[in-house]
Amino acid sequence: MLKFLGRGCCFNPMEGYTSAFYKKEDKLLLIDVGGNIFERIYQKNILDDVTECYIVITHCHCDHIGSLSDLIHYCYYAKKINVNIIPANHSQQKEIKTILENLYTTDNEYCFYDNFILTQLNISICFIPTNHYAAMSSYGVIIKKLHDDNNRIFYTGDICSFPNEILKDLHKYEKIYTDVALSINPAHIYVEDLIKIIPKEHLHKIYCMHIEENTEELLKNKYHLNVVTLD
Repeated sequence: MLKFLGRGCCFNPMEGYTSAFYKKEDKLLLIDVGGNIFERIYQKNILDDVTECYIVITHCHCDHIGSLSDLIHYCYYAKKINVNIIPANHSQQKEIKTILENLYTTDNEYCFYDNFILTQLNISICFIPTNHYAAMSSYGVIIKKLHDDNNRIFYTGDICSFPNEILKDLHKYEKIYTDVALSINPAHIYVEDLIKIIPKEHLHKIYCMHIEENTEELLKNKYHLNVVTLD
C-alpha cells in the first residue's frame, strides 16, 4: 500500500527523511513531510493529478515536519490543492498550528481534518501514542482498508520501545514499518532489541525505515530484516 519518498534518519538526508505516501486516483495521503521531502514530491510530480491531500504527522521533529509549510504554500498557491492535516488529537493540532503560524502559514491555506475514516482513499487510520522523545508527543499510525480488517499495516514513526498494543496483535498485521538504530539509543529502537521482541514467525513483516547511512546490507544480511525501498 505505502510507497516511500525517503527512508533516512535525521543524519542520513541523502536517502531522504523518512516519509511515505498512498495515492488513489486524485487523492493523496502523506505521512510526515520532513525537511527535504517537499523537494522530492516536487521532483517526482506526485501532486500533478491530485485534488485533495491528507497529511499525517507522527511528531514534530524537523526531519518529520520541516517542509510542511513549503508543501502547503505550493499546494495552495501553485496547484490549487486542498490540504487537510489529520492531527492525532487536539494537543497535536495546537502544536502543528503553532509551528505553521511561526512560518507565516495561514489558516486559509490548509485545514485540520478530524475524520479518521477516509472513504476517498478507502482506508481508516488510528493513532497510537508512542515513546520517542520525552519532551514531545509522538504517534504511530495503523492504516486499514475499509471493510477488510485483515488488511492492515502499522507505521511506527520514531520509537524507542515497541508499542504493546501492536505486539499483542501481530497476527493481524500485513506489514510493520519501523525505525531502527544500530546502537543503543534513547530515542530509537535498537535493532537487537527489536529482533528479540518480535517472534520469529512475524519477522518477515518488519520493514526497516529511518535508517542510518550505509546500513541497508547489514540490516538485510546480518539481521535478515526487510528494508523499505524508495519509489
